[in-house]
Amino acid sequence: MTGSLVIRLTDAAEATARWFVLDGANQPAGAVRAGPLEAAAAESAGRRVVLVVPAVDVVLARIQVPMKSAPRVIKAAPFALEEQLADDVEHMHFAVGRRLPNEDWPVAAVRERHLERWLGRLAEAGLEPAAVVSEANCLPETPGSACWFVDGSQVIARGSNE
Repeated sequence: MTGSLVIRLTDAAEATARWFVLDGANQPAGAVRAGPLEAAAAESAGRRVVLVVPAVDVVLARIQVPMKSAPRVIKAAPFALEEQLADDVEHMHFAVGRRLPNEDWPVAAVRERHLERWLGRLAEAGLEPAAVVSEANCLPETPGSACWFVDGSQVIARGSNE
């Protein structure tokens, strides 16, 4: 593969998107473009597709569980987080990241219906993402403080990892 195509859905109906291409060295290769997903799909050949989803729809958390393998942590995550979530865990999708040096596990939780809608919209345009990432994870880590980004009427934040 030669780089990545990063796509961010831009409206409630998800008929339009913004996207940009990263070259093989993860450097921007051209300007950010906007339009229908089908136009983004035309630039996807040979590239890893990354979908950036609204931070408001993704719960990012860390859990401490005695398991050492990611598959077992995925099974434990709903129970570890169920009191922090407004939705029934049966209707949520959980993804687990790499274990951190302090032995916490990073977890992302999203309503299954949101994930299915996003993936379905991309599939309609002929796209299959290799990764789905929260907007908050696109902000830099700032140890000891938070990083903030204002986008129109919304504020996206990424907290400290300390």
